[in-house]
This record gives sequence, structure tokens and C-alpha cells, in this order.
Amino acid sequence: MGYQMWLGWPNVVSLARIALVGPFVGCLVWINADAHPDLRHVALGLFVLMAISDGLDGYLARRLNQETALGRFLDPLGDKLLIASGVIVLTIIGIPDAAVGGWCRLPVWLTAALLGKDLLVLIGSIVVYRRTKTPLIAPRPIGKLCTSAAFLLILFMLLMPDLPANWAVIRTVLIWATLIMSLAASADYVRLGLQIAAGKSAWLEKRA
Repeated sequence: MGYQMWLGWPNVVSLARIALVGPFVGCLVWINADAHPDLRHVALGLFVLMAISDGLDGYLARRLNQETALGRFLDPLGDKLLIASGVIVLTIIGIPDAAVGGWCRLPVWLTAALLGKDLLVLIGSIVVYRRTKTPLIAPRPIGKLCTSAAFLLILFMLLMPDLPANWAVIRTVLIWATLIMSLAASADYVRLGLQIAAGKSAWLEKRA
């Protein structure tokens, strides 16, 4: 039964999403405005598929009563790998867009904020585990909003060459929304970490 739970459909979907990160990044890296214009659409299709799977694995886990510790680890890991790889490539290489007369890239400071948040969560989780001996794998509401904003931003970046030039303002709005959500999520994790360090967190009380 334990083996079946480990290899249940929810975890299979999560593992498939993680496996697709490589082809997704490969498409973005090899995009060329002249030689490989269709790779952007392939990357877009892979991204949409992985975004759908993000909700599918959680639905299957609840529906099939197969929620496991491994699943709670793989689900956010897949999200973080997808977002991190997407924003890094879109910052360094970008997307060829005739409307802007070249390559459209994400600002470095946004990528730094997103990766900094994930690094903060990783360090905080290690500290919490050392203190409580319990893995902290629990998504926060503001963290989910940050993930959603990042998903929308990457999706819009992939769609930009097919959209009217005056829609570029939406990209600016999404960039600032993602930054604000990232900073707010970082502050929320810091606040939670300080509460846990002081032994006053409701999270600790639920696990006492």
C-alpha cells in the first residue's frame, strides 16, 4: 500500500511536471527569431501543460485520498523549478518580439526578488526543522498569490509576440504585481520564522 501511495497518480503528475522543465528551458534557450520561431509556441504549450498539472496533482491527491509527504514536497518543488527556470531564461535571453524591435527581457531585480524569496524559504525551512524536527512544507496564502502572479507573468511573456503592441502595459503591471507579491511573501515568511523562534506560532501549537 505504501508503494502504491508513493507511486500514485498525484505524484506521477508532479514528477512529470518536473521532468518537463528541461524541455521547456531547452525551447526557451534555443529560440531564434529567424531559425526557430516555432520553439516559442512549443515552450508555451509545455508551460500551459505544466500549469494545468499544478492544479491536477492536488485535485487527484484529494480525490483519491493519496496525500503524502512526498507529494507535499514534489508539488511546490515543481512550481519553484518551473518559475525559477522560466524567469532566469527570460531575464538572460528573453523573447524575440518585433513590436519592441528586438528581445523582450524581464528585469534582473525582479528575478533577484523571486529567487531571493525561495532562498529565504529554504533557509527558513532548515532552521524550523532544526528547531522543531518537523518539516515545514506548508504553502502560505501570500506565497500562493506570488506563485500565481509569476505564472501569469511568464505566460504573458511567452504570448507577447502574438499580442498587440499596446498590450505591453500589461507586462509592466504583472512585473510590479509579481515584485510586490514576492516582497510581501518574503516578509510573511520572516514574520512566521520570528514567531517560531519565539515559540509563539500557531503553526507550532498545531503540531505540539
